[in-house]
Amino acid sequence: MAEQVDAHFARLDAAVKNGQAKRGLKAADEILKLAPGDADALRCKVVLLIELGNFEEAMKLVTQPPLAASMAFEKAYCLYRRGKLKEALAALAAVPADQEVPRLQLEAQIQYRLGGNKEAIALYSQLYRSHSLESQEVQTNVVAAYVSGGRAGEVPAVMQAMKISAKDSFEIAFNVACGLVDAGQLRAAEEQLQLAVRVGEEALYDEDLAEADVAAELAPVTAQLAYVAERLGRQEEAAASYEAVLGLALEDATTASVATNNLYAALLSRASSSTSRKVAGEAVKKLDAFMERSGGVLRLKSALEPRLGPMQREALLASYATAALLANKVDVAKEAVRSIEKQLPEAAVTAMLQASLHWKEGKPREADAALAALAASGGSDAAEASLMRAQLAAARGDSVQALAHLSAAGDASWQAQPAVLATKLALLEGQGQGQADEVASTLASALQQWQSTPESAQRSGAVSWILKQLAALRLRQGELAQAAAHYSQLVGLDPEALEDPDVLSRCAQLAAVCDGSDAAVLRQRLQQQAPPAKLSAADLDALEHASIAVTSVQRKAADSAAAHGPAGAAPPQLAAGGDERKKRKRKRQPRYPKGFDPANPGPPPDPERWLPKWQRSDAKKLRKKLKSKDAAKGSQGAGKADDALDRSNVVDEPEAKPKAPARPPGGKGKKGKGRR
Repeated sequence: MAEQVDAHFARLDAAVKNGQAKRGLKAADEILKLAPGDADALRCKVVLLIELGNFEEAMKLVTQPPLAASMAFEKAYCLYRRGKLKEALAALAAVPADQEVPRLQLEAQIQYRLGGNKEAIALYSQLYRSHSLESQEVQTNVVAAYVSGGRAGEVPAVMQAMKISAKDSFEIAFNVACGLVDAGQLRAAEEQLQLAVRVGEEALYDEDLAEADVAAELAPVTAQLAYVAERLGRQEEAAASYEAVLGLALEDATTASVATNNLYAALLSRASSSTSRKVAGEAVKKLDAFMERSGGVLRLKSALEPRLGPMQREALLASYATAALLANKVDVAKEAVRSIEKQLPEAAVTAMLQASLHWKEGKPREADAALAALAASGGSDAAEASLMRAQLAAARGDSVQALAHLSAAGDASWQAQPAVLATKLALLEGQGQGQADEVASTLASALQQWQSTPESAQRSGAVSWILKQLAALRLRQGELAQAAAHYSQLVGLDPEALEDPDVLSRCAQLAAVCDGSDAAVLRQRLQQQAPPAKLSAADLDALEHASIAVTSVQRKAADSAAAHGPAGAAPPQLAAGGDERKKRKRKRQPRYPKGFDPANPGPPPDPERWLPKWQRSDAKKLRKKLKSKDAAKGSQGAGKADDALDRSNVVDEPEAKPKAPARPPGGKGKKGKGRR
């Protein structure tokens, strides 16, 4: 029997050395049949089960008395792979001191999965300083921990200290690129990701992998490249890359979930109001494949959840809830929001989703109350909450409250952005004509904010836009001199502004009205410019409208001056002909039906298509035609009558003889017989 056990151990040793885990497992089972409870065979079986991914059966063995004390590390590793991270962290306390290096590695990885990036970085630093561990896997994890911990700026120094480069492996290049994405350096991140693809393809093709397998291995890099392309504005390229990743039938649920989430987020951002509900419904179906219901709670699948960080889990659940709201699946959205509240109680997105749900149910006050605490918190999400409150207030017609919430969001530089200014101006105009001074002060403060920033293309565009708005405001108020000053300042900052027909016409009109010297300066500037191209019909319309606008403003100012007394000399008329104004016909753009091609209209529609059929002009002709079709003509209907109805052509049949009456039953009777 001992010889048989030794033979099986020899087979087990050969299988382990050759990497044949299944053969080794069979040999271990044969040994345990001959020698039940053999500690060495049990330890080998546990390791082989872990290599084969059978963590549940391995857990059963390591919890049995012969192995419980000596295989604490294997127990912690099985718990980690089954997604029980906190239990695995507690089990590491029983790992003996002689296994300190693997314990530190596993503890750092568990902390990284739990979001404890500071703890993970400290553990990796201990591995390097105390144990001089320089494996490529650990180096990759160190870079990933720094990136996830918000310390991407320290990655170059850390890589220099570890004497590694992005060209050493595509995993390191990928993690470096992720750090650059977090730092907002998208162009540099794209270059690093392309480097990761080249390095990965070289390494994987050297291992004799097929093309499909190489594409599957590099799927995370491809998905990240698609995300960077989307951030850079290349939407179609990003969508095509996401679809290519999802078309690989990946076994990696992490990459598949991220690619699915990003794809439908991009599609929903570009969907029109008529197609958004359909796209959202598809998104719910696709994202539902990564969800499961456990204990009445919606959560990510058990195999996927431990492989995602807290931010990724929050994003997936929030996307699922948002898509359900857009698809009008309120019950599904409520289930997702409850799940986020239980699993991620500190997530700021919960309040925003609750506000959206209340608004969907027609409860505007509850929606605003759900956001009030988050907006007052002063955290990083307070600005988004204030923006959402402003949007809800504007939707219910409360422009005063919407303006107050909008003014509370962001700092002074953010408030000076043209998009924010345009929204504030629209809200102020919605409050009536008495807000002109506040509009002017808002624009003036924004102009001062931009003028204090360094020169840039963004600064030039913002200042030009603000000056145009200020000039238009002064023009509406009849303050022509100030409007001319703003236009003069605009042209001084950006001489190319005169290429805009609207600006050119108003500058010329105002220069003629306000000051003749301005007209001379304008003429000199126009002579220095290249000859303008031929104006289109749209440019000519813009010139005509601008001239009419300036003329009307000047006339209103003159009427106002005449009504309030001689405050000064009346400005001269801009056009000859007195006060006689011809009514100009408005040019309306024709609206065509959906799918109609003006270049190929086809036959014209029937003008009588709205009338009942019996009232149409062709109905009488049709009635006459039907009436005369079978009409009988001639005397007594000759030629049209049915001959079968003419009784004169019927041959007389001989009269039938009358039948004798039937005899009564009972046989022959004799006369004279009767009742006696």
